[in-house]
Amino acid sequence: MTKLVGVVILNYRLKVQLIECLKSVLKSDYQNLLVVVVDNNSGDGIESDIKAYEEVIFIQSGKNLGYSGGNNLGIRKALSKGCDYVFVL
Repeated sequence: MTKLVGVVILNYRLKVQLIECLKSVLKSDYQNLLVVVVDNNSGDGIESDIKAYEEVIFIQSGKNLGYSGGNNLGIRKALSKGCDYVFVL
């Protein structure tokens, strides 16, 4: 059985770069990926752009939790979904 790999992508005011990164990750040929995007309250409307990617779990932190706080939020979500491994991108 293929292991479930969670990919956590943290964002803060880098909407264009986030979308490009997301497109690249989703091109992976690995079949068992779970992508979690955490936005540290960028205030740039990223939520509407992420909705186009139904396979992506989006978390709006509600405030800037910093690097470790935002990633920890994404890691907890990935683990709660049963990920065997978590890759922080």
